[in-house]
Amino acid sequence: MMTLRADRDLNRGFYLSAEAGSATGGGAGGYSSGLAGLGWQTPSLAHQRLFLETAAGAGGGGGIRTGGGLIVSVRGGWRISLPLGLGLEASAGRVRAAHGDGLDTATFGFGLSLHFAVPERISR
Repeated sequence: MMTLRADRDLNRGFYLSAEAGSATGGGAGGYSSGLAGLGWQTPSLAHQRLFLETAAGAGGGGGIRTGGGLIVSVRGGWRISLPLGLGLEASAGRVRAAHGDGLDTATFGFGLSLHFAVPERISR
């Protein structure tokens, strides 16, 4: 499954997250999901952080039973910041259908991240 994520820092280690992903193989080709949630990460120590995150959203397709489409996710992991605004992330968690006896599986992820900032208006 390929996923695109975006996080928005809030304060005290908390952040908002959003992700969209789709599968093209593995017996689940055509499955797609979109999630939004809240996460928390530790302060940086030697450019590394641990994180916990929970999210909910819609998922379905690819023959995966999602009991109406509402799915929930929880995951935790490790992040390291690299030079040039790059980073690496590894995570493990669980995703399940909120209703019914469908989707309920462990998740494992590894990714490359690009850190950037969006200019913000300063209110006076």
